[in-house]
Parts: sequence; C-alpha cells; structure tokens
Amino acid sequence: MPSRRRRARLRRLILLSMTPAVSACAGIAPMTATPSAWSCAALIPPGDREPVRAVPLPVRDATAGALWMALDGQTARLDLANGRLADVEAIVDRCEANRAALTPAPRPGLFGWLKR
Repeated sequence: MPSRRRRARLRRLILLSMTPAVSACAGIAPMTATPSAWSCAALIPPGDREPVRAVPLPVRDATAGALWMALDGQTARLDLANGRLADVEAIVDRCEANRAALTPAPRPGLFGWLKR
C-alpha cells in the first residue's frame, strides 16, 4: 500500500499530465450543425419558382363581359404573383435570421493572443 506522500505525488502527476489536454480542448469551439451549410433557397417551394401564367386575352371582337372576365383573371394572377413574392421574402428573411442567431461568436484558440 503506497504511503500518503506517494499518493499525493501521484495525484499531482495525474493533474499535471491532464492540464495540456484540458487546455487544448478549451480552445476548440463546440461542434454544432454548420449554419453556412443550410440553404435558405432550398426552403422555397417548387411551385413558387414557376412563373405565373397570364390569362389569355379575348379576341378583338369580344363582348364587354368577356373582356371583364379576362381582366379580372389577370388581376387574380397578379395577386397570386405578388403573394408568392411576399412568401418567398418571408421564408428567406426568417431563415437568414435563424442562421445569424445560430452562428457562434468567434472565439480565440489556445494561442489566440499570438494571432494579433
């Protein structure tokens, strides 16, 4: 059975041998999902990437009712296109805000003071 003095010496030796390993780990940033690898554009639905087709205009000698229906259809398509733009902008803005919130602040490494 080792003496008390020998045990104390062994404990100090163990602590001293662990110090370089612990200090090296302290300078390493924690591993998380890489926000820069996320693609905000991938969140946009495929249907929003397709152009909105125009309503065909009636023939030249069409009645007022046919012309009214065609122009009403054009207005509906314009509303659809404007709604898609607002949706896409909201998706990208929210994704970029989430990415910025999850991006870790840069931390100096073990010898960060040498990089000045």
